Amino acid sequence: MTRKRGKSRSSSATKRARRWKEKYALDPLTKRAKKLLPNMYPQMRTALINWDWLEVLLFPKFVACGVPEVEYPNYMAWAKRKAELGLSFDDYTRAAEKEVLKAEFVTRGLDAAKLDCIEPTVDTWIDQMTGEKIVNGGFEADLTGWVVIYPPVDIVTYQPHTGLKCCRLMYQGYPYFYFGEIRQTLGSPVEVSKVKTLGVWARREHVYANGQLRVFYSDATTQDIYLDMGGAAWTYKDYKGDLLAGKTITAIGFRYYGEPPYAIWVDDVSLTV
Repeated sequence: MTRKRGKSRSSSATKRARRWKEKYALDPLTKRAKKLLPNMYPQMRTALINWDWLEVLLFPKFVACGVPEVEYPNYMAWAKRKAELGLSFDDYTRAAEKEVLKAEFVTRGLDAAKLDCIEPTVDTWIDQMTGEKIVNGGFEADLTGWVVIYPPVDIVTYQPHTGLKCCRLMYQGYPYFYFGEIRQTLGSPVEVSKVKTLGVWARREHVYANGQLRVFYSDATTQDIYLDMGGAAWTYKDYKGDLLAGKTITAIGFRYYGEPPYAIWVDDVSLTV
């Protein structure tokens, strides 16, 4: 005859209470958090996105771009739709989506030239909301935002990391002997202590093809950091840890630093705070 299993003889009200707390008091809390957090993300995003600031930026721009006051709501609707695209997609998808969006609103009667006039202000707002300090880091808008310091530098469609384009830097031989170099001055200086990421995707054509990330500081000093490139495949590195502590970044750039006749490519450059 089998003996019916009962409570442990060593059990007590205190022990049972402790076991109950260990088993049930923590598990439901974890499960509850897992259920609530996905629902909280949209609320957190709404709280962090300053739509009022977009309007503050745009109203003076409407005047400068010649938008009639009666049409402000229509252009603001386009601006907010474009802003949502900027917060939701990467550079490549954003570029494709914004063209579709622009065509849609032009069909509705908005002036394409006025949209082009307003667009940089919306892009500024997107950068401020996302913490991105680099303009056109994916080079989808060719060299917009970048200045060529020395040629040869060009935008190519050959095997970009993402999107349709990337930047190629090469060595210029006789009679100039230049290292291809580009640079972008930040819209506002960034303290190194506030940098979250300084990410760059790069690749090279040959083992003798090298490149440098050039960081310009407010004290007129420059830091050259060799790009991490394993070969023909795209390689990513976050250079935040290489930056000089206590300094403030005013610009960043890239320079080819190798032998002729090779080249390097960079793409998807990002500096976030």
